[in-house]
Amino acid sequence: MVKKQILGEESTRKIGRMIREFMDVIEANNDDYAFIKGEIYSENNFICLDFEGSDIDGRKKNLEMLYDPENNSLSYSKRFSMINEDEAISAIVKFVSRIERFNPPVSKMRFDNSLGYGYAQITPSTSDPGCVNMLVVSKKVRDAEGREISLD
Repeated sequence: MVKKQILGEESTRKIGRMIREFMDVIEANNDDYAFIKGEIYSENNFICLDFEGSDIDGRKKNLEMLYDPENNSLSYSKRFSMINEDEAISAIVKFVSRIERFNPPVSKMRFDNSLGYGYAQITPSTSDPGCVNMLVVSKKVRDAEGREISLD
C-alpha cells in the first residue's frame, strides 16, 4: 500500500517544469483568464481539467475543460475556450502521457500555478485503490485550522 510521501527536491522540480510547460500552452491559448490553480483527473473516459482563473478585472472563476480522447475534441464551461484547440489538445495529450508514466499511478493531480512549484506530496487515493493523488504547490498547504490540505 502506498503511504503519504513528500517528494524530493529534484522530483518536485521536474514535475513543476512539466506543469509549467503544460500551463504555458494553455495560457497562451486563452486571452480571457490567468490560471491560478488547476486539477487534472480522468472520469467517464474523459480527461477533466478544472481551473481557477482570474479575469482581467480580478474576478475569480471556476473553469472546466474536458478532453475526449475518443473524438480528439475539447468542450468547455461557459465563456471559456482555447484559441488554438489543436495546440491545447497536443499539450493535454503530452501532459497526460507524462503523468501516466508515474509509479504508483496518479489518479488526480492538483497544482497551484501562482507561486511556482517547491513542494509536492502524494497521498493514497480513496477513490482509486493502488493509485495516488498528487499535490504540487509552492509550499505546504494548510487550512485555517493549520491542518494539511488533503486531496480526497
